[in-house]
Amino acid sequence: MKTIRCLTMTLAALAACVCLAAKPATKGAKPGVWTMDCEAAKKLAVEKNLPILFNFTGSDWCGWCKILDDEVFSKKDFKEYAKDNLVLVWVDFPNDKKLVPKAFVEQNQKLKSEFGVRGYPSLFITGGDTAEKIRVARKGKEETPETFIASLKAAVGQLTPKQEAEKKPEAEKTDGKVMTQGAAAGVWTMDQQAAKKLAAEKKLPILINFTGSDWCGWCKLMDREVFSKDEWQTYAKDNLVLLWIDFPNKKSLVPAEIAPKNAELAQAFGVQGYPTYHLVGSDGETRIKQFGARRNPSPEWFIGAIKAALTAE
Repeated sequence: MKTIRCLTMTLAALAACVCLAAKPATKGAKPGVWTMDCEAAKKLAVEKNLPILFNFTGSDWCGWCKILDDEVFSKKDFKEYAKDNLVLVWVDFPNDKKLVPKAFVEQNQKLKSEFGVRGYPSLFITGGDTAEKIRVARKGKEETPETFIASLKAAVGQLTPKQEAEKKPEAEKTDGKVMTQGAAAGVWTMDQQAAKKLAAEKKLPILINFTGSDWCGWCKLMDREVFSKDEWQTYAKDNLVLLWIDFPNKKSLVPAEIAPKNAELAQAFGVQGYPTYHLVGSDGETRIKQFGARRNPSPEWFIGAIKAALTAE
């Protein structure tokens, strides 16, 4: 009986050690090690030129979070990949408030709001400045370290390379220019009134692009793979008036007098995420179709979707 009691106590102590080892750090950051210290993680990501994986979790109550921890984060393959390729930030919203030091509660709430998190787990890849936020796709019950690492690589691939970001601090947009006054068919403009006037004169539909041009990964993907292509520009100049409604982190990208108008239009259309595309009639009011981005977009796909919507009108 004494031997069994000792063994039980030993196992309990080992279990406690394992749990303790699995806890995220609360100070500082190391590649491949979960930390709650977001500022340290950002600093490390910049120093090492590594992306950050943000894990928004409910560690002690969320079933899917626990499955992800058990089936992916605790596995050797993920740990080996992470230590060479990722900075890991643990943003926890547990029932047991003792699991998160008071110093990080406000930080976590701000991050939740900044990333637009509505459920758990939510996972994002960002650069060191966290301006770009790429949501990591998950496989649910079928998730393995291999499938998750593949999703991470795909998300990292959507981040703007460091050297490109340094050369082009502003977002990629078609030919790099967006009009702030006036409008021309097939050219992006921020001037809502001019776009409506041109659409009425030319009897052309308006494509409204609600975007976060300097931080939204999906927006940049569409800019790069669709709107910058010759095929798209050739189609647009004969068939569309293009309205650019931008919500960038860098406020200077949108003139001060246009920013409140953008907010009003986004509210009118009930925009909840970026990019969101609305195709409206030449009267500037009739809503024809709403579109979103997708993986591996192309001019052919997006032009086809617009043509189908116009035909069905």
